[in-house]
Amino acid sequence: EEGVPGVSATLYTTSTNAPVPDPNNPGLPLRTVTDADGRYLFANLPADGYFVQFDLASLPAGYHPSPQHAAGSNSIDSDADPSSGQTTPSGLLAAGDAHLSLDMGIWAPASLGDRVWFDLNANGLQEAGEPGAANVRVQLLDAQFAPTGQSVRTDANGRYLFDNLSLGRYAVQFDLTSLPAGHLPTLIGMGSDATRDSDADPQSGRTALTPVLTSGQLAWGLDMGVVGVVTVGDRVWLDANRNGIQDAGESGVPDIGVTLFNEDGEPAVDIFGGAVPPTTTAADGAYRFANLAPGAYFVQFELADLPPNYVVSAANMGANDALDSDASPSTGRSGVTNFLPGGFQDLTLDIGIHLPIGVRVGDFVWEDLDADGVQDWGEPGVAGVAVDLYVIDAQGQGVFTGQRVSTDAAGAYMFHELPPGQYYVVFDLATLPAGYKITAPNVGETGDGADVSNDSDVDLNYRSDPHHRRHPSNGQTAFSDGSIGKMPNWAVMPGWTVTPMARGDVLGVICADGGDR
Repeated sequence: EEGVPGVSATLYTTSTNAPVPDPNNPGLPLRTVTDADGRYLFANLPADGYFVQFDLASLPAGYHPSPQHAAGSNSIDSDADPSSGQTTPSGLLAAGDAHLSLDMGIWAPASLGDRVWFDLNANGLQEAGEPGAANVRVQLLDAQFAPTGQSVRTDANGRYLFDNLSLGRYAVQFDLTSLPAGHLPTLIGMGSDATRDSDADPQSGRTALTPVLTSGQLAWGLDMGVVGVVTVGDRVWLDANRNGIQDAGESGVPDIGVTLFNEDGEPAVDIFGGAVPPTTTAADGAYRFANLAPGAYFVQFELADLPPNYVVSAANMGANDALDSDASPSTGRSGVTNFLPGGFQDLTLDIGIHLPIGVRVGDFVWEDLDADGVQDWGEPGVAGVAVDLYVIDAQGQGVFTGQRVSTDAAGAYMFHELPPGQYYVVFDLATLPAGYKITAPNVGETGDGADVSNDSDVDLNYRSDPHHRRHPSNGQTAFSDGSIGKMPNWAVMPGWTVTPMARGDVLGVICADGGDR
C-alpha cells in the first residue's frame, strides 16, 4: 500500500487544543505536507501532548479517510477521524521522546458493473456483433446477498455501473421480469475466459460474490447473456357443433398427450439442447412447449387419449388459423409452423374433437419401397395425392359425392361425417409424384373376400374396391388406401430372383430412381 504525497498536516498541542505556532512564522500554525512516500515529521518539539489535523481537502480527488483504529494496533491502523481528519492524541511526550504513529489511511470508492447482452447463438459467450440488452433492472447485493437498496437499469448498449462503493464483496441480481419479452438467461460459466461468459444463475438471475474490491477498483465482469426462446402450443377443445372451429363456450379437453417435433420429424430439444418431454393438456385443454430454440415445429396429439368414441374434427376450416383445428383427423399430427425466431411464439396448434355422426372413409397413400403391395414397417406416407369420394347409388352405380381431399404430410386422408352407405375412392394419378405408379392391389386377401388391413386397395383404374360390399354403420370408419411406386431401372443380378411378398390392404408406391431401390 503506497504512501500518498501532498496531504497537508497541522500540529496541535493537547495542553492548549490549539495549533502549534510555526517557529519561522509565529503568526501561522505549524504545518507540513506529506512527501513522495506519504511521510511527514514535526521535530524539535517541547514536551507536551500532541495530535495532528489532516486537511481532508488536500486528499486526492475522490478519496476518503479509512476507518479509525480498525486494526487494533496503533502501529498499523489509521488514527484520523474519517469525518474531521483529526488524529487521537499522542499522550504526554517528554524531551527526547518520539511518537511516529499518527497516521491516516485513505481509500477511493470502488465500482462494479458490466452488461447484459443478446446471446444470439445461445452458446453462453459474448461474441462480436452480439448487441446489448437495454432497460434490464440490476440490483446490488452485499456480501450476505442482502439488497443494498441500490438498483440501476442497463443503458442502450446493455451496460450498467454501481459506483462510489465501500470496499468489500458484492453480487448483483438481474431482474428476470425486466428481460425483453420471450428471453431468458443463457448458460452460465461457459468457456475458460471469465470476461466473456455469463455469470447469472439462469433460475434466479443472481451472480456469485466478487472478491473484495480494493481502493479505486473498477470491477468489470458481472454480466449476463440472454437468449430469445420460442413457445409453441394452444389447446384441445370439444367441438360441440362439429364445425372444426373454436366457438364461444366450447370447453377444453384435459389429459390429452402432446409431443413436439422439429420440422424434420426429430424430437424437439430446448434452447440449450435438452430433450423436450411430451406434455398433457391442462384442465382447460391448454398445453405449452416453452424455452425452445428458434426453428419450425409440429405437434402430435395422442389420439389414444381421446375420450371414448370421440374423433378429430376436420382440419383448417374457415379463414382464422387461430380458431380452426390444425391436426390431421387420421393421425393427430399438426402442420409445421413457420420458422419462429427467438422471442416469438405460435399458439395456434390446436385440435377439436367431437362425437361423430355418420361414418368416415379414409386411410393413406404410402411409398411401397419393395413393390410388394403391402405396407411394411418404415415405408413412408406420400403427401399431396388427391382423392375423390364416390358412393354406390341404388342402381349400383358409382356417383361422385363432390368431395375431394389430398393426403397430408403423413400420407393420410379422411372423409368425415358421411351418411351410412357403400363408398369407394378414386386416387388422382396426375397428383402422384413424378415417375410413380400404383402397386398390385389386394395382395394377401383370401378367396372369401376378407380384407387385409395393410395391402393396397386400388385397381388399375385407380379406384378402390367399394369396401368389399360392406355398409359402414353409423359411427364406423371404413379404410381405403393405396400404395404407389417407381418402376426400377435395375436388372436382376445373376443368381437373384424377385418375389412379391404377400401382405395386406392399402395403396402403395414402388420406386425407380437409378437402381438403388
